[in-house]
Amino acid sequence: HRHRALNIFERLGDRRSMLAATANVGMDLVARGDLDRGMEYLQRIPKAAKKGGVDAELLVNAYLNLGAAHFFKGELEAAIAHYDSALTLSMASDLRLDAFRARYNLAEACYTRFRSLGLAADEGAGDAYVQDALAVAPSESGLAAFESIRELKATILVQQAVANPDRLLPGETAAHFEEMAEVARHRELLTVPGDARAHARAHLAIARCYHAIAVKERDAAHALTTEAGLQLELGPEFEALRSAAEFGSTPEQQLAYTWKQAALEFLNASQRAAVLGCLLREGTIGKSSYAELAAVAPATASKHLGVLTALGLLTKMGNGPSTRYTLKR
Repeated sequence: HRHRALNIFERLGDRRSMLAATANVGMDLVARGDLDRGMEYLQRIPKAAKKGGVDAELLVNAYLNLGAAHFFKGELEAAIAHYDSALTLSMASDLRLDAFRARYNLAEACYTRFRSLGLAADEGAGDAYVQDALAVAPSESGLAAFESIRELKATILVQQAVANPDRLLPGETAAHFEEMAEVARHRELLTVPGDARAHARAHLAIARCYHAIAVKERDAAHALTTEAGLQLELGPEFEALRSAAEFGSTPEQQLAYTWKQAALEFLNASQRAAVLGCLLREGTIGKSSYAELAAVAPATASKHLGVLTALGLLTKMGNGPSTRYTLKR
């Protein structure tokens, strides 16, 4: 329909409408990834502007979309040049929202080039564009865009991935999209001030995501190993991976896991947590304390303690009323 409109305006000789339709076609092509064809249409706008009579807003949007096309192609120099033209014109024409967009795109391109080349000037330029954009009231840019540019640097430099379907995803993100998207979401939370509890939970959520990725990769390796009959050859590497996973757990986590496997039949999760918490804090536990923490009768507590000792989870000390139990390390 946009092509049809363009043809009609060309036949009518309506130059202004024809240029607007040309820009619309170009923007549509860029948005769907047909970058070269989109750029062909968009480049007609700056050429026409040299003859005069082109609305500043139309020309600014042409520059912004040309910059985006070059950005998607990885041509950062050209992208920055077009974004800069858009910023200069939008400021001269008092197009504040377009100026905000131009600064956002310039910051994104500079940070992206800094990530690739490590030039401090690019980081500094990105910071300057962000600061200038933040000086604009949120009502003029939209709250979502305002918040987005505030977190732009962390999104690009910390996560090193931009969740945008118009860009090629990094290999790890493509292979484990759901997990990496979750990592990006929690990583973003860590870039803003928060209490220790919220940040600790974010770190734990990220760890769970990477653990899920590790399990997937291990299972893929196991399937290939079985299919190719490489169990004996690669067995030591699987064992090394298992050992590394165990080493990565805290002693408390390993202890809780051991108890869960051994004492699952008569202790639920809350009971295990209460008993282990006391043992880790106090070093020992008696029958009365166990009965209270596990919410069982004293006679049942005696049986439980006897079983846990027999399983090698506890060590008995003393006799009679002074009997105490400690963790067997």
